[in-house]
Amino acid sequence: MPHITYIALGTNLGDRLENLRAALVDFAPEIQVLDESPVYETEPWGYADQPPFLNMVVRAQTELSPRGLLDRLKEIESTGLFHTCFSSPARPRSRHRPRPRPAPAP
Repeated sequence: MPHITYIALGTNLGDRLENLRAALVDFAPEIQVLDESPVYETEPWGYADQPPFLNMVVRAQTELSPRGLLDRLKEIESTGLFHTCFSSPARPRSRHRPRPRPAPAP
């Protein structure tokens, strides 16, 4: 059964628009893009000594589990074109860890 997901993309190095386009192409076939937001240019936040970002969000569907989707996105990110240069206090790397769920009521 397909799952609907929303994926935020951002890039601030090289040909930023081409980076976004390449990421969307790399999603296939495991992730099918259904809708795309407009592309916005934003100033960096937290660590401001870097170029501005291009950001967008896509609505997509996938048969992947949440962990499988994260693994696929990390695989795309690690191809060399997309990468995380550093972890700043403003964006802790732990943001992808699952949040604990409250215990069910007795």
